[in-house]
Amino acid sequence: MNDLYESGLKKLSNYMDYLEIIKLLQQFNKLKSTLFSKEQTHIFNHSVKPRIFLNKLETNDEIDDPDSRIDEGDIVNYEQLYQIYKNILLMENKGEINERLIKKFDNDIKLPFDLLIKNKK
Repeated sequence: MNDLYESGLKKLSNYMDYLEIIKLLQQFNKLKSTLFSKEQTHIFNHSVKPRIFLNKLETNDEIDDPDSRIDEGDIVNYEQLYQIYKNILLMENKGEINERLIKKFDNDIKLPFDLLIKNKK
């Protein structure tokens, strides 16, 4: 009987952890929609993703693994993303948020975009 009780508590604890994670993700998405414009959100969604390890959290800035940068399953409208990136770069007064977004933008996408902008000038 005691094993059944402990097993139930463990399952309930795991379930509560999942619910907490979902709540945090929902709050994060609300915060993103409050702070960012649609264009900024699009850029943010293509910034370097953190990699999670068993004992610590590191970003792709710290670990250069090109295979982890872009998920093959992602379908991205690169033309739209390029236009947004270009518009933010060409802004005279970018603001702190735009500067940070550009800095965190994934280099695998950013480098070709920078070359395109440079060649079109």
